[in-house]
Order: sequence, then C-alpha cells, then structure tokens
Amino acid sequence: MKIIRTSRKRTRIVARIGLLAFALLIAIQLFKAFVPSPEQPTFPVAFSPLQLETLDLDAPTFELTYQGKHVTAATTIHHPLQEYIKGQLQRFKPDHAAVVVIDNKTGKILAGVGYSKETNSFDYDLIFSNTHPSASLFKIVTAADLLENTLMAGDSHFNFYGRSSTLYKNQLKDSPRPGSRKISLNDAFARSNNPVFGKAAIKYSNDDRLVEMAERFGFNGQLMNDISLKSSVFRAPTSEYNRAELASGFNRETNISPIHAAILAQIIANEGMMVGPRIIEQFSDEKLNESLFSLSSTKDVISRESALELKNMMKLTIKKGTASKSFRGFSRGKYKNIEVGGKTGSITGGDPFGKRDWFAGFSYRKHDAQNGISISVMMVNKKKWIIRSSAMARRIFERYYSHFDQSIAFNP
Repeated sequence: MKIIRTSRKRTRIVARIGLLAFALLIAIQLFKAFVPSPEQPTFPVAFSPLQLETLDLDAPTFELTYQGKHVTAATTIHHPLQEYIKGQLQRFKPDHAAVVVIDNKTGKILAGVGYSKETNSFDYDLIFSNTHPSASLFKIVTAADLLENTLMAGDSHFNFYGRSSTLYKNQLKDSPRPGSRKISLNDAFARSNNPVFGKAAIKYSNDDRLVEMAERFGFNGQLMNDISLKSSVFRAPTSEYNRAELASGFNRETNISPIHAAILAQIIANEGMMVGPRIIEQFSDEKLNESLFSLSSTKDVISRESALELKNMMKLTIKKGTASKSFRGFSRGKYKNIEVGGKTGSITGGDPFGKRDWFAGFSYRKHDAQNGISISVMMVNKKKWIIRSSAMARRIFERYYSHFDQSIAFNP
C-alpha cells in the first residue's frame, strides 16, 4: 500500500510540473506576440488616413513617409482602364469631369480620373471633393426609405400633375386633379419623376427617417479609411416642401463626391451591403521585408428584398428611363450577358460651377452577380454638351468587359 501511495504522489507531482511548464510556455508566447523587441521595430498594424496631397495615381507605386517610416505604397488603380478613361475625356473635352470605377466585391477603386478642359489636364482632387449637388441620385436613398419602412413596392402607383422634371407646391397636393396621370414607383424612379418622390416623402416618410437613411448610405460620415475624404452632406429638412425637395434631389443643398456616387450604385449591386471604397492596396517596408495590406470595411445598409426592388428600378432606367437613349442596343449582341442598372441626375450649380450631368450605375455578368463594377460619371459643362455621362459610362462598361474583365484579380 505504501508503494502505491508513493507512486500516486510522484504522478501528481509530475503532472503539476507539466502544467506549470505548459503555462510558462503560453506566457512566453503571449509576451512575444504583444511586446515587440526593441531591436526589431514592427510595421504599423493599422492604416491611418493619408492626406490627398501625398497620393500619386499616375504610377502603380509611390514612396512616402507613413507613421514615421519610409514606405512604398501600391494603389488599387488598374492603369490600362485608367488610361482608357483619360483618353476618352481628352477626346470629348467636357469643361470638367470626374469618373470613378469601383470593384463591387472588394471596394477597390479601379479608376479615378478628374479632368479640366481649361488646362487640358487631370485633376485628381475632383474625384474626392464634396462640392457637387447630388441631384436625382438621391432618389436612390429616398426609394430605399420607402421600400424599407412602408408597405410600398415598385408596382405601387401615384397620381401626378404637370412635368416630371419640376417641383411646384401645387404638384404636391394629394388629391387627383384634371390632367393628372398615374405612374408606378418603378417608372417614377426610371423617369426621375420629382413630383412623385416629393409627394411620397411628404405622405409616407418623415424628416428623421430621411436623415437616418441618408446616413446609412454614407452621408455625413467617413466613407474611406485610407484617405481623408470629405463627407458628403445631407441636412435635415426644414419644412414639408423642403423634405420634398431633398427627397427628389431638387435642391443644391445635398452634396456628394464622385466616389460616394459610385458607392450608392455599389450598395444596390451588392444587394444592400456597402463594401467601403479603398485606393491603397498595401504599404511595404523593403528593409524589414514587411507589408501591410488594406482591407475594406463592410456593413449592411438595407435589406436584400429592398435592394432587389431598387436593382430592378435601376435596370428600368437603362431599358426605358432617362438613360435608355445612351444604352440603346447594349443588351443585344456582344454585351447581351451583361446586366446594367443606373440612375441619372442633372442640376446647375456646385463647384466648379456649371450644369452637372450625373450617372451612377452598376454592371455584372448575368451568371456572376457577385462580381462586377460600379461607376460614377459626372460631366460639368457651361454652354453645350459634347457627351452625356450615361454615354460615357456605356463606353467604359464596354471597354471593361471587352478588354479588362478577365485581367483584374478579385482578391480581398
């Protein structure tokens, strides 16, 4: 019996020693993981936003001092696509223009070009600036609010009176009147009907809900993590009529950046999910042989059901709405397997001043809705139009799917 008790005691001692050794090993590993050695300085573990003046979009990589280190930054820009867009802008020479192309799945900015006719040069600050009235692009937000928070659907009908491009107070009266016409929400969106969206906002929405939905879509907040991008601006309505103005985009108060305009379309293409835009692929420190990769943040903006309704509205804009002329024949022949949706907008004002013509849209192959691109095109002209934003967008979509689609890696 004594021999057995001694054996058990030794076994317990050995087990305790083993547990202590294991605990010590874990403690050492944790110490190494969280406390860097002073002889081995570590690469920064998180991005802090770059200032725009440090950015160089003309080369695949550029050097800069970042968080106290001399590093090489690689951008997400796809330069053959970027050069094609530059060539198109120099060919048509609008007074001012901005074009942004974003990969829907990863949030990578594949192209970002600003152009000024006066100097025949490229002004990259333009794609990041927030001095552009959003016009009817904001109908995407209003439609999302109506679909999310009411029993309304795309086939819900409204009566309206007068021209669809105006917004007089007498057009917002709810009761039918002689000469009024009936239109569905789908067609009102596709044809950018201001009175219908104004009436719907007064009757079925409220100030708080409109602000909340705008902020869910990225207004009044930080949209990018790697660049100091000024926020797009949406202010709360001050009256019922002002709510109608804001909801329909019939105002100069709601401002947006071209990057944000592309994100509005991307959210719908991604069935309600925003993948944050990014333009830095990675930072590299060759001396330490270390790299820091950029990742996009994601968030759910609206439900999948509401996004699918909106996606259909944006497709109708291409088929029979305000962008139908520019995309006539696109769905036949070479591009018949490409799905395209969009929203147009036009308004005079902003900085640089002029008449703004917007197109924000998405595209993807019919068998591969998870991949694809979203685009925003903003043309600003003072006297006459050479090319519409929707027509420029079509050219870029065609170029992308005929030349570049298979060459762009969709890595996270």
